[in-house]
Amino acid sequence: MPELCEAAACKVKDLAKHAMAREEMRVLDLCVKFFNSLLRLSIDSSSASPGCRANVLYRYVELVYAMLVYISEAGRQAGGPSLHSMALQERVNRIGRYMHLYSVLSM
Repeated sequence: MPELCEAAACKVKDLAKHAMAREEMRVLDLCVKFFNSLLRLSIDSSSASPGCRANVLYRYVELVYAMLVYISEAGRQAGGPSLHSMALQERVNRIGRYMHLYSVLSM
């Protein structure tokens, strides 16, 4: 199971990064939804190993970091925030709320 979690999370992260670069917000939103479902499943499942949870969470954090880097670089190049970077920032904030909820649920 941990290998499947790792593979799924890695592929979804890659897909989300490509969607972000192509400004396909609907695809990015679906990737975030999938990450949330996979993370929630790994938290709720008694058969999921801690390694599975850690792998999914690690890939999710990697995606958030890539989003923040993209926002920073886009703002530097454009001389200020663009609509796309503002939309990404909104999604980063939403993901932060999800992660806070999952940290409470996993205790």
